[in-house]
Amino acid sequence: MILGGNHKELPLKPVKLVNSSNIKVNYYNGKRISWERKLKYTVTQYKYLNVKHLGGAINIWDLCRLLDRIKDLFYFIGFSDEGSDIYTFVYYNGRIKKYFELFGWNYNIKPSRFTYFKTYNLNFLELISPNSIYEWIFNEEYQKLFKLLFEKHFLKIHHRELSFINSVYVLERFHRKFIAEKSSFDKRIKYFRPLFEQLLPERIDINQYLNKIEQTRHNISHFEDKSNVFKGIDLYYASLYIEIVIVISILEKIGIKSEQILSLTTFSKEHIDGMYLHNKNLEYTFPSEMFK
Repeated sequence: MILGGNHKELPLKPVKLVNSSNIKVNYYNGKRISWERKLKYTVTQYKYLNVKHLGGAINIWDLCRLLDRIKDLFYFIGFSDEGSDIYTFVYYNGRIKKYFELFGWNYNIKPSRFTYFKTYNLNFLELISPNSIYEWIFNEEYQKLFKLLFEKHFLKIHHRELSFINSVYVLERFHRKFIAEKSSFDKRIKYFRPLFEQLLPERIDINQYLNKIEQTRHNISHFEDKSNVFKGIDLYYASLYIEIVIVISILEKIGIKSEQILSLTTFSKEHIDGMYLHNKNLEYTFPSEMFK
């Protein structure tokens, strides 16, 4: 009688993400098969990273940070995860191996995020080269941009105006760091015009949309209440479009080819517009006699 069991892990062929002189990172897809007494049979798919540091001792927290940054890259292009992290370390001392584990938590992954890339049909290992991954891991500016841009994803509740200002701030920072240090916001936002043209539906006038982004930024920053600005659901989606523009800009910066980016934005354009129209049709308010 089989009371319970566990087949060995069955990893597929590893993919080399980083292969430098002192650090090697391999990526695995695998599955775990288990059964229980009450004929419950479970197949779990999982992904894990194998990191080897060569040539001397290294702080284990640096290894954890390296893994976290690769995981952030997964999240950056649209993947999410509900599971907690498990870090298994193997220390080699001659022929002796010492094992120990650290258990993380899933606070840094939000599975309910709105996915604007077609991630279930996206093989990011074909999309991103080892050079791109290395650039992502060790460029501190990319890490700052990621944390600033996705900070709102990790909050249970965030205000639409703050979300919009957050996205605009990251866009300005990206342009300042990588394009032109001194420039007006009008020039900064218009620099990204080609990407907005790829993402926005044909019925939208691009010039008016970019001007409205600028006016909304000024309106919120100066506590004004002008009429010709984004509000409500339109403010949310304006923030979302800016976020996608930044994500694509960073992907291009770390070495992703334009034709690969285009394959991502084609899905985003139709998917987001469909979601916007659906939510716009559901948007309604009751007239109030007490509040303006």
